[in-house]
Amino acid sequence: MGYTGPSFRERYDKKGKLIDPEDHFLDKLHNSMSGGPKKISNGEWKTYHYNGELEESGFYKDWEMDGEWKFYYDNGQLEVEGTYLKNKMNGKWTYYSKDGQIEEIRIYNKGKIIESK
Repeated sequence: MGYTGPSFRERYDKKGKLIDPEDHFLDKLHNSMSGGPKKISNGEWKTYHYNGELEESGFYKDWEMDGEWKFYYDNGQLEVEGTYLKNKMNGKWTYYSKDGQIEEIRIYNKGKIIESK
């Protein structure tokens, strides 16, 4: 497995507040290219935390996030999972704590929250 070197991406918390940027390694074997996700037209996308743990995985279709996506804490624990439809959160999204407990479940319809549990 090779990578193109670190890329940089801003991260945000669930409330939209900017968290400091982190280094991420892009996996060439999963259609990623330097310059970030805007260069991926179709296929699987994965990024990694600075420590090598998987950070996110999902799929692009016609240049847009589409299908199941998962995001992970730097300890490898699942952080968030849900589905995108044409770059918009859609359906059930589950948010987890660092120890794996469900913190919140949100239901989205084309990017808008319609229910939160």
